[in-house]
Amino acid sequence: MRYCYTSILMLSVLFLCSCGSTRDIAYMQDLAAGQQIESQVAQQLKAQPDDKLTIVVTCDKPVLASMFNLPYVTNRIGTGGVSSSTGGTSASTMTSGENGILSYTVDKHGDIDFPVFGKIHVAGLERAEIAAMIRKKLIDSNQIKDPTVIVEFVNHYVTVIGEVARPGRFSLNRDKTTLLDMLGMAGDLTISGKRQPVKVLRNTAGDSHQVYEVDLCKGVELLRSPVFYMQPNDLVYVEPNNKRSNESTINGNTLRTPSFWLSLGSFLLTLGVLVFK
Repeated sequence: MRYCYTSILMLSVLFLCSCGSTRDIAYMQDLAAGQQIESQVAQQLKAQPDDKLTIVVTCDKPVLASMFNLPYVTNRIGTGGVSSSTGGTSASTMTSGENGILSYTVDKHGDIDFPVFGKIHVAGLERAEIAAMIRKKLIDSNQIKDPTVIVEFVNHYVTVIGEVARPGRFSLNRDKTTLLDMLGMAGDLTISGKRQPVKVLRNTAGDSHQVYEVDLCKGVELLRSPVFYMQPNDLVYVEPNNKRSNESTINGNTLRTPSFWLSLGSFLLTLGVLVFK
């Protein structure tokens, strides 16, 4: 009888130690179907010093537009140089962009050197505002009657590290990109990643950074967080949960790991068999 009691006790301990709660896994647990929540207001992406921009001008007369467009660049394999089509700006203002398209670099004063018009101040402006300003200059100067101007950011990225499936740096190529979007690009959190909290490191001014914490299990808190919408150079860090952290010890066997309690339970069960045999 004592042996039975001991066995039941040991099995109960093993069961309780091996069971994990699911309450820390599911996202946005406090949200219900049909519920309406006002999220944090999204900040549009704006040009800042050291940003790289692609600006494409088009119209019904391609020859006129070509002088306002940077050239495409292709590498000459084995020659150590590049070849390019005709463009309308000096080489000192060009920076190689994606897909062989050159881009404008915003200088420390917030300016770019644009063909014909020279220095144009773009810092603090959204893409649509930059496009509208250049379009107005083209029309007012009688360069192009009805141009279309497209502005894109080339080097806006968010870095996601920690307990995600695919950590790395991901392009922030559109406005209103959310924290969930970025975690999705990184392949979502692993089962070992902490949902509460996820940390976001954001550059505020100069070399200053602000640290935010977001609980992914609380939907209202997430939607109203200042970092729900991503900004360039945000760093998202997903911490490992306690189980994952404990597994990083030398032998991976501590008081907080199930393997420790399994080993202890097995030892006590064996001891009980020997004692009450």
